[in-house]
Amino acid sequence: MVCLVPGKVREDRAGAVDCLGMWLSRSQGPSWGAAMVRCRILLVDQQEITRKGLCMILRSWHDMSVVGEAGTGHQAIELTLRKHPDIVMTEIQLADISGVEVTRRIVKALPGTKVIAFASLTTGRLVSDMIEAGALGYVSKDASLDELAAAIDHIRAGKRYVDTRAGEALASGYGGRQGNAAHRLSKLTEREHEVLKLITQGLSTKEMADKLSISPRTVDGHRQNIMDKLQIHGVTHLFAYAVREGLLSTA
Repeated sequence: MVCLVPGKVREDRAGAVDCLGMWLSRSQGPSWGAAMVRCRILLVDQQEITRKGLCMILRSWHDMSVVGEAGTGHQAIELTLRKHPDIVMTEIQLADISGVEVTRRIVKALPGTKVIAFASLTTGRLVSDMIEAGALGYVSKDASLDELAAAIDHIRAGKRYVDTRAGEALASGYGGRQGNAAHRLSKLTEREHEVLKLITQGLSTKEMADKLSISPRTVDGHRQNIMDKLQIHGVTHLFAYAVREGLLSTA
């Protein structure tokens, strides 16, 4: 069976998923009286048919609300500043400015708004650029609906998420650069392993400090020790390392 998603026709991995059933199961709302907070999403894509198709799917899910659509990067920034969405889902290839620049400006202006790349092209460089710009997630347009739902749920909770294809592209982009990775990983203390996991999930220094009941200064010290021991510099490289070494699930 094939599953129709905006701009793509793909066959499910098992080849027999009932797409309508999956769609409707997500659409079922909570029982009467249950509290529900909708995730407010802004869609950015220069292809109108992709925006409309994705909008229809997201609005069918009981816990999602599409608050706007933008066809260009500048429109995306303007709408984000006006509507303050929880999540911006953006294509990278836009007519005026790139999704990378859109992400950078949105994250700087509204740190509380999270960004997911919803991309037609997936390479290690693009995934790296989006993460460095501040995106918490990366989903390829040929991903399944359950991957898309998982991405939104992770990002909504403040955790990083890359789908399988993006994770493989990112990991392969840094493959072979780290040498004896297993040996260096064994040098990390138990606390440093905890901090590494939280870093790759996208938590801020303060969030990590609160979660681990330590000071932000101590978190900074652990981060520097991790980079020194692994001979890695930068969050993107740490994220790629975690994916490649199986420390972080990509889907």
